[in-house]
Amino acid sequence: MSLSARETVSAAVSGPRNRLVRELTIPTLVVAALVLVASTLGALELLADAFTDSPIVYLGIAAPALTGAWMTVELCWTRRGEPFLPRFGFRLFALGGIFILVNTIVHGVVTWEPARLAAERFPDQNSGHFSAWIQTFFAFDLLGAAATLGGGVAGLLLVTLPYFVVARPREYADANMLAPGVGNLKAARVSGLAMVIALNLVFAVPALVVFGTQYHHQSMVVIGWALIPVGIVAVIVAAVVQRPDRARRKAAGLRR
Repeated sequence: MSLSARETVSAAVSGPRNRLVRELTIPTLVVAALVLVASTLGALELLADAFTDSPIVYLGIAAPALTGAWMTVELCWTRRGEPFLPRFGFRLFALGGIFILVNTIVHGVVTWEPARLAAERFPDQNSGHFSAWIQTFFAFDLLGAAATLGGGVAGLLLVTLPYFVVARPREYADANMLAPGVGNLKAARVSGLAMVIALNLVFAVPALVVFGTQYHHQSMVVIGWALIPVGIVAVIVAAVVQRPDRARRKAAGLRR
């Protein structure tokens, strides 16, 4: 391999690695460690009693959402000289993927023997050692991965995106290829807040309608349907008020 080829390969490898080091903060590691402990305790609790209704189990399943939410919210006060949306994607999928992998490995090792005991203690609930072990994987690792992604998206929509729209509109405009300049900041704020409302309603409306129907809370269903016009108006406002940077978008291959 030539020297230039080696340098190219080295740069390709060191780039993501250096970025991981920059984005991996001590508070994030602390949160990830606490989540790992909580999820592991939940898995062990479930294996100890297949009929348990302990909150430790539910906390263990939902805890990874905290990792995703924290990595997203932390963008509000950590600056790396890069738009926050690419950093959000990198943190959620690269860092989040690493944490999910670590959790899966730790859970697999720690729960192997308890899974064997659970299969012997609760034969009606498990068809064998591997069955008990793999059920724990589905409950705490696959659902944990979904919880991590869900927590990240929730943190973006509820905290990080509104923060950048209101407090740092220049960075919001830059990340969304909106027109720069002081005169355009008000338009960026208004269109950004409208988009925040619309995006949150994409998740809130189905949740209200589905849960209201399932648990017979008619008021939730009514509120859900009533919010649909609000979402439509928010989308229209965002589309009309925003001032796109047409030169940047054209260079990026976008129509608007």
